[in-house]
Amino acid sequence: MMCASAQSGDTMVDSVEIHFRQSRINLVPELYGNRQALDRIADSLRFSYSDSLRWQLSRVHVMGAASPEGSVKFNQWLSEQRAATLFNYLKEKHGFTPPNSLKTNEFLGRDWNGLVRLVEADSLVPYRDEALALLRKIAAADGKNIDGTDPLMLLKRLRGGKPYLYMYHRLFPQLRVSKMMLWYSRVPNPTFASWRTAEPVGAMLSMHVDTCLIVPEIHPVPILRPLPRNFYMSLRTNALYDLALIPNIGADFYLGRNWSVSAYWMYSWWNADGPHWYWRTYGGDVTLRRWFG
Repeated sequence: MMCASAQSGDTMVDSVEIHFRQSRINLVPELYGNRQALDRIADSLRFSYSDSLRWQLSRVHVMGAASPEGSVKFNQWLSEQRAATLFNYLKEKHGFTPPNSLKTNEFLGRDWNGLVRLVEADSLVPYRDEALALLRKIAAADGKNIDGTDPLMLLKRLRGGKPYLYMYHRLFPQLRVSKMMLWYSRVPNPTFASWRTAEPVGAMLSMHVDTCLIVPEIHPVPILRPLPRNFYMSLRTNALYDLALIPNIGADFYLGRNWSVSAYWMYSWWNADGPHWYWRTYGGDVTLRRWFG
């Protein structure tokens, strides 16, 4: 977990990183120091006065990043749902319900630069120099296709996939992270007459953390629309039954959290009255599926 706090004039920023399991949106406090990060945010929200100064919450922003595996569209959906999970956590556990105008979220995409930093710090990565050269090339291309090939496929093909498998098990989990940032604005506190004894707020917010990093200047991010709930479905047919003149159709619907439901039906009505030629077939099923990938 990385924490950061910065204070400049009448504005202060506090931030923590929350990790998630692969393809999951539920919050796991025991994962990668999440509990300490959540406690830090709780302390920050409970704090409102510092002697003669008051710091009022002015914005909450969640930035979500993803490890390289998985489609960009699915990773964006995960990022949005994880942001909603964090906002719901603050509401349920701490009664913190800011208006939608204060809440924003942002999807950063596949974190290739973060993977480069992790590989640079890990000397055990197989064929590390070759892997770093490829990753830096991918990061320089902003994760876009290189010579018409998806960068993830290039990484999987490198040296028979040995560097990729190591990163998948050892490094990718560290990239599945959402960063929550809280902005505070200083306003006068009429309870106190003097402003001279005010204690720096940054020191109070950092008292539970061993080391905090100073974040660079943060540029405003536009207010985003409410988190959407995407709808996924597919239609299918069995070509072998079609060749046997048995029309059939099926539909799959994604329910969320790796669950889907599907319905299937087939029916043929052929006959040839000569004297007893009939082609009668019909049937169907409904299936509930759990996906493990």
